[in-house]
Amino acid sequence: MKDDSEILINSLDAHVDLLLTEYKQAGVMPNGFYDMAFNEETRRMIWAGQSPDGRKWDELMEEGKKAMPWNGSSDTRVPGVDGVVNFMVALLTAAFRKAELRATTVNMDQAPLSAGVSDFLHWMVHTKYRKNLRLQAELSAQYAGEYGFAIAYIGWEREIGKRRVTVSLTQLTASVPPPATGGGQSPIQQLLAQIGDPTQDEASAEILRALYRQYVVQQMAGSGFYEQELDDEKLLDLKLSLAKKYVRELRATGECDVPMPYVCRNDPLVRVCKPYQEVLAARGTMMLQQARAIFWRRWMTEAELESKRADGWNEDWIDLVKLTKGNISSWAGALGATSLTGPSTKTVGNTTYLKITEENNPLIEVVYAYVKKVDEDGVTGVYETIFSPHVIDDPKLRGRQEPGEFYAKHELINYAHGQYPFVELKRENLGPALTDSRSVSEIAGTWQNEEKKQRDMLFNRADWDTLPPVRVPKLGGVDYKLGPGAQVPLSRAQDIGAINLDAPPATLALELVKLLQAQRANYFGVFDEAVHPALLALIQEKLGDDFYTFWGEVMLQMFTLTLQFNPQLIVAVTGNTALANLDPFTMMEDVQIGLEFDLKDLNPDYLLAKMDMINQKILPGDVTGTLDRAGVTAYLTRSVDPRLAQNFIQDNKTASQKTFDEVQKNVANAMLGFEPNYADASNDPTAPMKLQFLQTLMQSNPKIQQWMQQDDRFKALLVNYSKNLQMGVDQQQNKQVGRLGVRPVASGIPGPGSGAGPGQPGPGQGQ
Repeated sequence: MKDDSEILINSLDAHVDLLLTEYKQAGVMPNGFYDMAFNEETRRMIWAGQSPDGRKWDELMEEGKKAMPWNGSSDTRVPGVDGVVNFMVALLTAAFRKAELRATTVNMDQAPLSAGVSDFLHWMVHTKYRKNLRLQAELSAQYAGEYGFAIAYIGWEREIGKRRVTVSLTQLTASVPPPATGGGQSPIQQLLAQIGDPTQDEASAEILRALYRQYVVQQMAGSGFYEQELDDEKLLDLKLSLAKKYVRELRATGECDVPMPYVCRNDPLVRVCKPYQEVLAARGTMMLQQARAIFWRRWMTEAELESKRADGWNEDWIDLVKLTKGNISSWAGALGATSLTGPSTKTVGNTTYLKITEENNPLIEVVYAYVKKVDEDGVTGVYETIFSPHVIDDPKLRGRQEPGEFYAKHELINYAHGQYPFVELKRENLGPALTDSRSVSEIAGTWQNEEKKQRDMLFNRADWDTLPPVRVPKLGGVDYKLGPGAQVPLSRAQDIGAINLDAPPATLALELVKLLQAQRANYFGVFDEAVHPALLALIQEKLGDDFYTFWGEVMLQMFTLTLQFNPQLIVAVTGNTALANLDPFTMMEDVQIGLEFDLKDLNPDYLLAKMDMINQKILPGDVTGTLDRAGVTAYLTRSVDPRLAQNFIQDNKTASQKTFDEVQKNVANAMLGFEPNYADASNDPTAPMKLQFLQTLMQSNPKIQQWMQQDDRFKALLVNYSKNLQMGVDQQQNKQVGRLGVRPVASGIPGPGSGAGPGQPGPGQGQ
């Protein structure tokens, strides 16, 4: 006999009752809500008896307890965990904004298309979806730090809406076709002929309905609708009552506003979900792509739910689920529940839930369940079932419908990549399971408590020393109190005087606070003078690599879905028609997407030191021309400011053409008798290229050779220009010789004073 999990996988039916059981169990394993509450309370520094002023007060303590060491003593919040998470978020989001997106392929036949994929990714991240992706990038870093892991949903959201289009009698008249050869009238002619007669309203309405259907199909055909949607009666049908209304409006005012369907959204959707609350994985999940089921919980307004009728959601389901507004599904045994019965619970099917209702909550809970099912041919596919945990059967069909088959929608989503539409980011990998990753609170929570204790004592000590209690004569009925500024009655000392502790300086407490802060920085790679730079680099490199890998997988799914459902968008953005011919079903295997940025570059001192090393050591030592100097320049520019690089970096072809144009302009000016624009040749890295271009122009243009023989001034100007460029070549060669001690024989650069210039053979030319 098959168990429930086997039925869920091997049956293509929805089985909402089984999904509900999995959904319930996913929420409490492992320790779902407890872990969430612990992490949130630790990071947000929440505990019982808190006061907004950061002090302990007797009236806020548990019954029978008093504030210690005195009423009004320090109860400060120390953002140790919060500081670490915020540092990680700031570091990773800055890297996300600065990172270069790059696609690579393992299929060498498609290698030329990688640049086009990279261009489209750049447009997605920094233009089209910039605001949303930056928000999701921050949420992924926040959740990974606060809960130990984060999960992103990547799907395709297609939404069809309706908008009003004005139709006038003038437009209808202008669209009348030529008379038919048989002498019959067209539908538009018939409508115009009888629209003025109120007794013909029903006949006119039928004609208008037929014209509406014809017009809608024509408009939809070129507006992004799928072929099957062109036959959808919900989109094409105009109700008779509405058609009569529009006929009357045309007769009275000459125009009417007709609803027209349109594709209002046809894009990838990325949402980073909050663990345990927005996304849940079936019990026993190890690797996310191997999960038995994954649940994505969403909250919708009534308007959003109503709009789903156009997407084919079950209308009876929508009507019933709207009545559950404000209800939140939780699990008995969680959130402090003590029993499975009583007014605080509810039972749906065989599942008992806590009955939580927020009276002022206008949102409706909807669950998207994803299960990998196997059909009769052994083909695996991901099925999406949209259901409500509050309603699992239709009262109108009770007894006539199979249990567990009442839902909004159940279908094979058929994404080309064949995976669950989810990607996980783990802060660390203590094991293969999704939850084998600790939050910052789990690691540093006790350190935060230790620092808080020391700082509370320091604040209390400062209060005491600044305003110590005083001894006063004892009076009848006076209670004993202790604390800054308190009056302590003593029976013997009748003179007023301060009570000093005569305690040693609080050096140990201060050292402990510094030790705890250094320990936190050393463990998590927070910028701190006490942390060794090499250790800092290692920790941050691992942090960045995990983050980049996560977002590379997210973007690969985004690109694959766009290629599958809206390839013309890729062509429109890149201008590369070949990209539309890529196979989305092999894209996940053929292409890898990466983000490239060195997190250490966010440290200005490190960045300047690296730039100096490149400019003063590496580039001058590149005597064989191994380095792509244009690429190095682009890299350094992006490291300083990605926006600067985006606006001003030219590709090699454009940069070479610009250099050639400059040489050509200087030669043309010399022909007119003007001095060329001489540059500081010692600091001009393009001098060798300019000299080569000058020699090419001299050899390929007979007019230049003729002018040099006839015009002494032109020849003198060109000689000067050549000497200026040769000086740049010599200066750069001298720098290399100074470092190497010899002049490379195969450098291809003439030595100082070689005199290669106009009228003289350059390198590689015959005498």
